[in-house]
Formats: sequence, structure tokens, C-alpha cells
Amino acid sequence: MRMKFKQFYGWLLLLDCVTTKATMTRLHKGVEDDCSDQYASSANLSCLLTSVKVPCEQRVCNPYIDGNFRASMFRMNHQHVQAARLLTHTYGASIPAEACVNEEHWIAEPDLGRLNQVEAAVASMSHTARAGKMFPIMITKVPCTAWGCCALPYEIRTNSTDLLSAVNFFVKGEYRILLDLQGLKPKHILDVGGVGMSAVWLALLYPDAIIYRLDPHPDNFLAGAYNGWGVSNLRQINIGLWDKTTVLQMCDRTDISWGTGWPFASSQQQAWYAREPEHPPCAKVAVDGVHVTTLSEIMDMYSIPSFDIIKSDMEGAELQVFRHPNTIAIMKQVSVFIGELHNRSVPGSGDKVVEMFERIGGYRYFHDNENDVWISNKLFKVGCD
Repeated sequence: MRMKFKQFYGWLLLLDCVTTKATMTRLHKGVEDDCSDQYASSANLSCLLTSVKVPCEQRVCNPYIDGNFRASMFRMNHQHVQAARLLTHTYGASIPAEACVNEEHWIAEPDLGRLNQVEAAVASMSHTARAGKMFPIMITKVPCTAWGCCALPYEIRTNSTDLLSAVNFFVKGEYRILLDLQGLKPKHILDVGGVGMSAVWLALLYPDAIIYRLDPHPDNFLAGAYNGWGVSNLRQINIGLWDKTTVLQMCDRTDISWGTGWPFASSQQQAWYAREPEHPPCAKVAVDGVHVTTLSEIMDMYSIPSFDIIKSDMEGAELQVFRHPNTIAIMKQVSVFIGELHNRSVPGSGDKVVEMFERIGGYRYFHDNENDVWISNKLFKVGCD
């Protein structure tokens, strides 16, 4: 049976997706037994036990190898995205890439995925958005377990750094090192901070895991909640992490330079940090009355025994979170920690994470893209350097 969306609000839609049984299988056409480079390891972590257990035909696609980014990102008109969202009810928040994506379906313009930092920021200001200040894009290649490679409809806020985040995350593969862990079968994943893109990416990569996304900033939280509403294994909570349960004020770091030509007064949604009453006043207040709590409180609240993977982008809150006395015991059970540390904006915050892993021991350290990564020795072959 073919599903054709020919008319939607009077517009001719160009999505034409085959949904027969033959199509609703993993899309690994042409993948040989030795794994073509599209499905191979991105970091060549040959010592990892998990990377050698997954047959080629069961691997997800890897669009991020050697900087040859295979994903494209195009703006869609709103009728296209509505049709795409109808399809996500069937496919679980994603569309099989080879079945549905044809670049001529999207509005003709330069590939948004090839923009640099300043270009992406400027481009977000030039787009016409619908009510709610969002405009839709389609990412053409996203790793996903259900289909091997998926296309992902997403909505980006105008006049924000969301487009820059989407370029870095979906096209350049900010957390691509996790593709070397395809044999890992996590049950519980914690995603702290960001605008929700990583939570959707993790949910598609690990469909048998429950992803818990935490974010205290109301606008960032709602942007992620909107884009992740169709993802069944994603839980989103409008709260942040700290060393106690309290209410904080968030400040905008307007003192950080984001480069020549940067069109905003700050990084918009990305450079927030929190303050308590005894801290110096904000130069510019971002949000008043944000709720935060401890990591152990979140785990008790949702009956989570442990986290297998933790992704962290806490904008400096690491300093408080990782000094809580229960954090050491919790982190000892984590297989993979991947985080963007923020010594630049909050001195000592990144050092606190490094100090904690040195104290725990039993992890190997990697640096990938902007992230610091610790992987448990339990995931490596014995005697393999």
C-alpha cells in the first residue's frame, strides 16, 4: 500500500513514502559483511567489547565519519512538516531515510547543515516562522536502531542558536562516539541540559532504554518537549540538577565573546548559569524561579536503580552537582559519561568532574568534538590498550 499526501491545506505535498512490509525492514542496502564505511566505527575504538558484537546488518548508519558529513538539513514548508509528523506516528518520531527522503521535496535553498557558527545564527534570524516562532527542518540522515538510518523532522526557534545546535549535533555528530558502543544495551539514560536534540537522538539510537531529559530553563524545555512529544521512550522533566532541592535565578552570560559577526548579545539559549542568593547579582537576569534538585532525588522520584549513560551539558552547574555526597556512588555505576564541561563560564566546574572520575577510577578518558568522555573499563577487552 502506498501512502500519498497529495493535498494538505490546499498545497501539493511531495512526500510519497512506501510503507509496504518490504520497506518496513532495516534499510541496509549494499552493506557488505565487512561493513561499509558508512556503518563503521567513527573513532576506531577496537578495544571496545561492544563494538565487535554487532553484525554489520544490525548496525545503525554513521553519517559522521572522518568529517565527511553525509547528513543534510533542509527547511520545509509547514504543510510538508505536518505530513511528516503524521508519518512519525507510524514510525516512532522518525522516517526511514531511504523510503521517504528526497531532497527535491524540500524548499530549495543552501544546505543548512553546511553553515558555520555565525552563518547559522544569522540564518535563524532570516527565516519566516509560523505562530510560536518555529520553523521546520528535515535532517536527512540520523542513526536509529529501528531503520538503520532515519530522516528526522524537527522544528527550530527563530532568532536563537537552535539552528547552530542542530548543525553541530545532527550533521556534525556531537555525540558520535556513542556509535562505537552499539553493542551496549542501556536501560536508563540521563540527558541533562541542552534544547532536547540529544534526547531525541539517544531515544532513536537506544529504543529499549528510557531516556530522562532534565532542563530547568522553561523555553529550552518547551522546545525539546515539543520536538520529542512523539518519542515513546523519552521522559521530559522541567527541572535542573544542583546539590540540593531549591529555587534559583538564571543569569545570561553576556560577557562571553562568540566571535566576529555574532548577531546576538549572548549565546541566546546556551550560556545560562544559575545563582543562589549569596552569589553576586546577575548582570542580566534570564529567568527567575527555576527549580533544581539532586541527582539522587530524581532517581528516587522515578525509581531509577542506576544510569547506564549520562549526557551532561549543565552550563557550569557541575560544580554543585558533583560535590553532593551521593554522586560518587551513583557515578560508579555509569558505563558512559559524555559531557561538555564549562570551566570557561564557571571556573572549577569542569575540574570537579575530572576530579570525581580520578577519585572513582576504572574509566578511560577520551576527548571527542567539544565533549569529555569517560567509558568504563568494563566495556573494554581485558589486556587491550
